[in-house]
Amino acid sequence: MWKRIWIVVAGAVVAAGGSFPALAKSEEPAPAPAAAPSGSISSRSGHFGAGGCLGFTVDPDLFAGQAGAEYYVTNEVAFGPLLQGGTGAGGRFWSLAGMVKYSAALRNTERARPYAEAGIGFANLYFDDLNHGRNKTTFIFPIGAGAEFELTDQITGDANILFDISEDVFVGLYFGGRYLF
Repeated sequence: MWKRIWIVVAGAVVAAGGSFPALAKSEEPAPAPAAAPSGSISSRSGHFGAGGCLGFTVDPDLFAGQAGAEYYVTNEVAFGPLLQGGTGAGGRFWSLAGMVKYSAALRNTERARPYAEAGIGFANLYFDDLNHGRNKTTFIFPIGAGAEFELTDQITGDANILFDISEDVFVGLYFGGRYLF
């Protein structure tokens, strides 16, 4: 009798296509690996970023800040404006420059990227010991380097050193963040 039941069950399995839903393997394709979200540090090409930093300059000693935006042509190359300003006991300045930025992809991590940047613009300077205490507008050539650290898919921390070259060289150290759109 058990032999007949076994033959009926085996016949039903063959008639049903040889599979039981609980034991069957899914014929759906395996899910693709998750792509990096748009705007993340590893997929920035064609996206915008904006942010700011606070810091200080040395000689003259000023409290300073930066605000900037950039458009990423590739994951490594971006360009955009940089607005800077600073004030202290010895004077004040502000500048606006167009910048080009190259951020290198590191081999072992995608969460940190060192970068170098350079640009050209103009600055308005007012320092007691420079230009006899008068305002002066002049060209400025900002050149710097720093590093970005991915905090979330769209927010990065930023630390940089910037040399603003005009009639004098102003060295600034800045810390801040950026938001990637």
